[in-house]
Amino acid sequence: MWPGVKNVSLVADHLKQKLEDYVLPLGKVRVLRTSKREGLIRARLKGAAVAVGDVLTFLDSHCECTLGEVISVHQL
Repeated sequence: MWPGVKNVSLVADHLKQKLEDYVLPLGKVRVLRTSKREGLIRARLKGAAVAVGDVLTFLDSHCECTLGEVISVHQL
């Protein structure tokens, strides 16, 4: 589905909304949750700690990335 992408970690920083139902069909996406509000930097560090690929890309909740953009970033 996403060539070159090993995994996608979605960090839910004390978000109560159920996200697993939305990302389950995507395959390589997993949801990490914080037990309390940690903030941007700690949430990113939590995601980076479980990353397995050679390239890390951080997107905030207001960002949208298409498949073409993901592939071109990983081909750099």
